[in-house]
Amino acid sequence: MTDFAFGALTAISAMGVLFLITCAFGWVKITGFVLNAGIIIESLILMAAIAVFEEVVSRGYILQTLRSGYGTAAAVIINSAIFASLHFSNAGGRSLAALSGIFAAGIVLSYAYITTKRLWLPIGIHFGWNLALGPIFGFRVSGNDLPSLIQLHSNGPTWWLGGKFGPESGLWAIAALILIAIALHRYNASSAAQDSSS
Repeated sequence: MTDFAFGALTAISAMGVLFLITCAFGWVKITGFVLNAGIIIESLILMAAIAVFEEVVSRGYILQTLRSGYGTAAAVIINSAIFASLHFSNAGGRSLAALSGIFAAGIVLSYAYITTKRLWLPIGIHFGWNLALGPIFGFRVSGNDLPSLIQLHSNGPTWWLGGKFGPESGLWAIAALILIAIALHRYNASSAAQDSSS
């Protein structure tokens, strides 16, 4: 469960940093808060279920099956393309920006699995990403509107905040993925150092 906790906290932290930057530029304004225990519990359950299901299918089955036949590099690319295509029917999901954002997320999630050989890390990242983006900060998650704790008014540029698909079709997603990838690299290096010293 350490992998899950690290992944979730890393994704939430990355989203938090970008949210503060977005607010500082005046691209979003907080208009209110909805503190509802039912929404919190429902969001936690829903985001956990989505993360577990999608990671078990995408990284747990598809990626591993592809690796056995095509090697790691090809498997990561094909798996990420399949992962992006699964969001094709969502609002705004047909845009190149949306597909590119989800494809890039697929690469980072694949990296998280391959380096640990466990699904807990990508599940944690996926869970934290969705939870922070929608139920906490109030943005669309892959084109879906969700109840959120923070109520927003957004007037930021599409190139950053995306369109109907949400920030995952903007440069926000790429910035978040870079932060997460850096954290993953350091986490893996620290884990390797601990393993070698034990």
